[in-house]
Amino acid sequence: MTVKKIILTVFIILFAAVLLLCLGFGIWVACVTSDASLKKSLLPTANAQPVFYDKYGKEILIENTPALSPDDIPKSLSDAFVAIEDKRFYEHKGVDYRRVFGALISNLKSGSLKEGASTITQQLVKNTHLTQEKSLKRKLSEMAIAKEVEKNYSKEEIMAMYLSVIYFGAGLYGVKDAATLYFGKELDELTVAQCATLAGIIKNPSRYSPKNSIENSTKRRNVVLSLMREQGKISDEVYKESIAEKLVLTDDTKKVSAREFYVKRCREQIKEIIGCTDYELDNLGLKVYTFYDDELQTEISQILSDKSLYKKEDTAGCAVVIDNFTSGVSAHFSTDRKVWKRQPGSTLKPICVYTPALAENVVYPSTAIKDEKTNFGDFSPKNYNDVYYGWTSVKEAVKKSMNSVAVKTLSYLTVPKSIDYLNKMGIETVKADETLSLALGTVTDGITAKQLADGYLTLALGGGYGKSSYIEKMTNSNGKEVWNFDGRKTKVFDEASCFLMTDMLIETSKSGTAKSLSALPYDVASKTGTASVSGKNTDAVNASYTSEHTVVVWHYGKDIVESGGQGSTISARKIYEKIYDGSSPFPFIMSEDVVSLEVDAYALETDKSVKLAGVSTPQKYRKTELFKKSNTPKEVSTVFDKIKLDDFKLETDKINGVCKIEFQAKEVYSYDVYRVVDTAEKIATVKDKSGKVTIEDCPNGKGVVTYEIVPYIENECGLTVGNTVVKKAFMEQ
Repeated sequence: MTVKKIILTVFIILFAAVLLLCLGFGIWVACVTSDASLKKSLLPTANAQPVFYDKYGKEILIENTPALSPDDIPKSLSDAFVAIEDKRFYEHKGVDYRRVFGALISNLKSGSLKEGASTITQQLVKNTHLTQEKSLKRKLSEMAIAKEVEKNYSKEEIMAMYLSVIYFGAGLYGVKDAATLYFGKELDELTVAQCATLAGIIKNPSRYSPKNSIENSTKRRNVVLSLMREQGKISDEVYKESIAEKLVLTDDTKKVSAREFYVKRCREQIKEIIGCTDYELDNLGLKVYTFYDDELQTEISQILSDKSLYKKEDTAGCAVVIDNFTSGVSAHFSTDRKVWKRQPGSTLKPICVYTPALAENVVYPSTAIKDEKTNFGDFSPKNYNDVYYGWTSVKEAVKKSMNSVAVKTLSYLTVPKSIDYLNKMGIETVKADETLSLALGTVTDGITAKQLADGYLTLALGGGYGKSSYIEKMTNSNGKEVWNFDGRKTKVFDEASCFLMTDMLIETSKSGTAKSLSALPYDVASKTGTASVSGKNTDAVNASYTSEHTVVVWHYGKDIVESGGQGSTISARKIYEKIYDGSSPFPFIMSEDVVSLEVDAYALETDKSVKLAGVSTPQKYRKTELFKKSNTPKEVSTVFDKIKLDDFKLETDKINGVCKIEFQAKEVYSYDVYRVVDTAEKIATVKDKSGKVTIEDCPNGKGVVTYEIVPYIENECGLTVGNTVVKKAFMEQ
């Protein structure tokens, strides 16, 4: 075989191998992306946006943000995004293979998928069709769908859709809202520098948002401007002017209207119910009937926007109001337009410690527990200002938010049981939460204001849990009902335990940490809580309810200089004043499974035990307490039935003719002291004294002198007399 034939044969073999390899790769890619297809309903075209109605059936008028059209996008804005995100946007067909090859080499070097080489079209697909997962399959699907998008839409339409969905930080999706929040401008009013600022944000919104860092945002903006000049999109003169322009944010504090905030919560619930995206939702033509109260929502937004309620200017406020009868959310607003998961502090105690402990018959409201600095292994909870109250009742511990008692109670209950109750109320936990610090509201992932409100709604409803709803029902474009809220509840606590907890929380509002609510002319059950980081309070919460409404108010920030009983509770009071303007809710009704019993206060004070008052217990030592009928004290106090004298001593000073009488007195008893020579003579009566009593007597004579002490108690049944104690002394002249 000649050399030429050998070379030709090798070439044919190599060509065939490459061809087969490419064919195989193509078949593999086709298999991997077989389910990747363009769905026009997922794109932001907004052909049939939902219509929302309030609780009276009146349409909620909001300014819908329609999908942007190409005519809405100024050239300098699209130029800025092309310059920084996809400089060959107008040349490729959805995928920039030059960038893909460069990213592939870079990723092979780094051993990761750090660089994605996504074009603007691919970013549109990723934000509307796919998850944020970083995998080869997702990337190939993204590329396949991007090509389909390019076949069906013009570059201008793709740019408009892209700018409608991209994230700009601060809870903002879409360039129109971003321009309004950051600069207070419509798109056609933006300067070149402002367009470049917006384009610079999306690579890393938390780093480049001007709300977070003017310095970082300015540096990133300048990078965009430099690229725009290099790519011939702006002149040197415009570049110099734009670089010199100071980045100034709008002073307009309007972030989102009260109505729009509520409607956004409704949209999130719809997406959860039917499993759709925002863009699908805008094409379904739904009619959505809600529990929304426009007047209350407006009032709440005004209350929370009142800066006089906050000690720090940058404090944000959030409130949720739920109608107990319907479990519908009447109002929900946040001044920073976000729904956060944050640390609830002591507001978690009633639903993770005390009501579970009551339900498990671990404590009574009157149970005595010592409030003191205690080490639980390596965990040592502190009270507010490091103040401890000694022996106290569970009821007092709730009222004064004693941390030590809450942790002790949780230790009696056990953490797994507490976790179980929280989970039943829709509050998710992780393994790290399974510690005693849970008693202080430490939840790794935090909870939302609405989750906390749903927990307190459970107490208000007597122990039945069901997630509250913004939406009552939904119908399609033909008027057919597609979903309705049934409001069914799952039993978490017994009714009696909930009422006992409610009674304690009412006292907290009257004279405890939530006493700002005491000015209201009706009972409110309430608990306050704070959370802090590095010694600075970041959260102050008030969770409360009447018989008719449940309200949670949450103030938060980096350093709000506020405790739970301050601003958030005042905000809650103002909200109740609006809810019940000129009226009052129905009073709380005691559960039929709760009984009022008299306990012996003296036994509780001295023995730290809860005992029923006995027949002989005086009125002043009778104290009325509430108990579940299924869990009442079994022991009756006998402290006043068997009266005895302790440590009676008699000493004589024969030289001076003095007898010294000593005994230990109890303040609950009275003591008559007699000297008996020929006849008995009362020489002293001791009342209302506790501790050692000393009496000196001069009998004036010689021979045997007898002293008798008669302990007794005066009560409503008359005198109960104990055994007389006798001591004799011999005196010499």
